[in-house]
Amino acid sequence: MSIDKLADTFDTVGLQIGASGSGSSSDCPAGALVAMSSRDQAFPSNADLAAAGRPKTLVFCTGFSDSRELWNARHGRWLRAIRSSRLAYDAILIVDDGSPVLPDWPGLTIWTDAEDHAGVDRLPELVFHHFSERLGRRSDWDFPGWYRSFVFAGRFAVSHGFEKLIHIESDAFLISQRVQSYFNDFTDGWAALWCPRYDFAESALQVMAGNAVRHLAEFEKSHPQANLVHRTLEDQLPLDVINKAFKGDRYGEYLPFVPLDADYAGQIRANMPESYYWWMVPAAPGKAS
Repeated sequence: MSIDKLADTFDTVGLQIGASGSGSSSDCPAGALVAMSSRDQAFPSNADLAAAGRPKTLVFCTGFSDSRELWNARHGRWLRAIRSSRLAYDAILIVDDGSPVLPDWPGLTIWTDAEDHAGVDRLPELVFHHFSERLGRRSDWDFPGWYRSFVFAGRFAVSHGFEKLIHIESDAFLISQRVQSYFNDFTDGWAALWCPRYDFAESALQVMAGNAVRHLAEFEKSHPQANLVHRTLEDQLPLDVINKAFKGDRYGEYLPFVPLDADYAGQIRANMPESYYWWMVPAAPGKAS
């Protein structure tokens, strides 16, 4: 059976599950496409969770796009997933590597590297930090643009008093409530999930708390970008924990669907039918985020 045929089959099955309300909590939550859209009625908000005696938490991803359509399809969907999840956070940061076009989302706060915001008392819920110069990616083993954005998030966190960082790349998703709870409950050290496909830590899904936040802020000293070229980044991260207890992988690289029992997923494609993203709350008409 071709990949396209498999994708068509999954679209049909996914829609049937959402309509019928069949499935278990460990696979597809009952009526996934319906229940996922009504979670806010059954669970406390992200703000309530963040206020419940938890460390001040920043969720961040890196970014680049050459069109607003791609910003909406990829980062807009990512943002919607964060906001509709059970993750406890205080602010969201997107660090942009010199994109020629920026998103035009309503109410978006855009900061640049030419500005000094270290003394800001109260952050907006979403900060989009734009570097004017694109560093990009020179090869599979040399990516100064991503590195700068990744390390910047650590400095940003320290500067604004964050005690915890959750790194979720824009093509990665924490799907199940149990893996989101793991990230919420993590309070000390540096952890990542696991990538079975390549048999190494999943760098797209990390959490840092306590002293690990400062370790990321000082990553340029301990792990200069030039020293990481031609090395596997995942093997260089100073991880305290690699958690293999959850089910997930870089499904977007080799499957036309995300398994219904996945706790997390990576390398997710931005241009698939909406039923591909079965764990997502449906977008409001005309809104990207």
